[in-house]
Amino acid sequence: MSDSNRLHRLALVIHSLDGGGAEHVAAEMANQWSAMGYEVTLITLDSAERDRFPLSPQVRRVALDVMSDSPNILSGLFAN
Repeated sequence: MSDSNRLHRLALVIHSLDGGGAEHVAAEMANQWSAMGYEVTLITLDSAERDRFPLSPQVRRVALDVMSDSPNILSGLFAN
């Protein structure tokens, strides 16, 4: 298969799209790569309920919804 016929797939993983510079950059990168013809999936550990940055309809959005607050530092360390 030639390089021009190969489907390019990208996955970006970030904790959430709930504000912040890294989150904004991840959304912008996903949108730009999607516009360039890449098949893009953006995965977050948080739910999509608090997303602040819009994604192109061509970007596949996967919200794992596995984030939660730990009751104390020991349980937080263990969970990670």
